[in-house]
Amino acid sequence: MRGVMANVLQDIGRGDEADAAYLEGMHVTGARLKVAKAYGAYLMRGNDYERGPDYYKDRMPEGQRRFIPYENSSAENLKSLEQLFIIGEQGVGDQLALLNLLRIAPIDFTKLPVRYVAEDRFIKALAGNAYGLEIIDRKNFGAHSSGFKTNELMYLGDLVRYVDPANHAAHQGPWLSPDATRMRHLRTKYERLADGGPIIGAAWNSGAMVGHLRSVSLMDLLECVPDGALVVNLQYGDCKAEIEAARQARPGVSIFDDPEVNQMTDLAGFFAQIGATDRVLTIDNTTAHACGALGHPDTHTLIPAGSECMWYWGETGDRDPWYGNLALYRQEAHGDWSKPLAVLKKTLCS
Repeated sequence: MRGVMANVLQDIGRGDEADAAYLEGMHVTGARLKVAKAYGAYLMRGNDYERGPDYYKDRMPEGQRRFIPYENSSAENLKSLEQLFIIGEQGVGDQLALLNLLRIAPIDFTKLPVRYVAEDRFIKALAGNAYGLEIIDRKNFGAHSSGFKTNELMYLGDLVRYVDPANHAAHQGPWLSPDATRMRHLRTKYERLADGGPIIGAAWNSGAMVGHLRSVSLMDLLECVPDGALVVNLQYGDCKAEIEAARQARPGVSIFDDPEVNQMTDLAGFFAQIGATDRVLTIDNTTAHACGALGHPDTHTLIPAGSECMWYWGETGDRDPWYGNLALYRQEAHGDWSKPLAVLKKTLCS
């Protein structure tokens, strides 16, 4: 309850009290876990990478740490290995964000075989990645159980220990390339539909438990789109009713929901779809992280205030500190999107 209150205190701008609430929550329970993860993220969002990783590491229960200890991510261990299995964490967007950490990890990818354990839709999606990672379906990971030592396993998020707050450029830059053939195919199709207009990808909703705090309506984003544009739906989930309503309200804009691409089952196709767009307008969801990992050059991302502002976005600035290529439009007040949407509209439509 104190951890939840810490989030609420952030949302209403009482950060000093939030800090105390996190510490109290961990003290009362005698365990860190989710509160430690949230507190570590809170500290890192404020650019405190001296204390933040120490709390963030305690996000894993003791039972899991017995099998994959934090010490496995130490430079001494990583430099001693003959192979490494990295265990993916959280959802697709967070995994794409955390994979940027491999740029600064003390791992020699030219000499050390590195395998990334994740859900199967990552296998094609991460093909040809800049790190040379081999992707293993987590469902089949047991087949490798006799082929590694305990110190050859590492949680991906443990690498936050290597972030240098004075040198964010070290972990920035694209590390993924979309499938060129699929991207050309989709681009050709979208150019035909656009008939000379700009091709703009859009994602506006988060399905997470408190995803409504990050979300806007499709009509909100369309206010930032000129007549004559083709808007390609990059939003996951069933949004047919909202798209149809938007078509009625904005007849001068074409909205295309491509049946050929389903990001929930076909991440590789989704990455190619993003690569086929001129511009992307998105909230902080998988689309934003895919654009960051791909290095999409014209991506505009709405960032919430308070506790829903993820740690890797930092607290200030209109250029993202994590990937380096996203333009950020931040809420000034929790729950109020009017200012960032107005700035976005002025930037794109003036």
